[in-house]
Amino acid sequence: MNKYLYFSFLTFVFASSLIAQKFQFGGMAAYQIGGILEETEQAEGVFSYGDALGVSASPSYGMYFNVRLIPKMLLEVSWDRQLSQLNFHEADSTSIEIDNRTITKLSDLNMDYFLVGLIYDWSDENIQPFIGMSLGMVRMSPSEDLKTESRPAFAPVVGINTFTSSYFAFRAHVRFMVSHMPKGDMFTNSAGEGFHHEKDTFMIQYQFGLGFVINL
Repeated sequence: MNKYLYFSFLTFVFASSLIAQKFQFGGMAAYQIGGILEETEQAEGVFSYGDALGVSASPSYGMYFNVRLIPKMLLEVSWDRQLSQLNFHEADSTSIEIDNRTITKLSDLNMDYFLVGLIYDWSDENIQPFIGMSLGMVRMSPSEDLKTESRPAFAPVVGINTFTSSYFAFRAHVRFMVSHMPKGDMFTNSAGEGFHHEKDTFMIQYQFGLGFVINL
């Protein structure tokens, strides 16, 4: 499955570059925070936080390929990987405080986002702000004997490119990664034991990225 995803991703990038008016590519380093699958329960009108899974805040890195479709619009294909860990959050059911819980590491975790979207920039100057939206999937791959999970995701982004020449720019962005987590079993092991997600929720991560763009 991984080989098929990478092959499809690179094939799409290559085909897009052949028909593009302009082609950009680049890389970035980032830091991602957030990633709680929050289980909220309600009893007698009082909210309490139940057991949950969480993703640790950690560095990430990635690549992006942009095809300019029209003067102000680009098609962006991106891949991001966060090197993190999967944690089990055991809540104190008598407290409404999110931080009042015991956190246990379950596994190292790779978070891969494969996204395709549109970017709009509104300046012809060297400093070019942009805004965009991407759709795709997140693939969560634990290192232990736990099932890999893939979920649909969408990711709005805002940022700025600062061009030092017509061919090179520095890029800074903030991206919000939102993934749908349906009700059901998640991260089961070979014995069929795992975490049961009680209801549909959304996992939100925040990415702060710095990188470069090469403009062809």
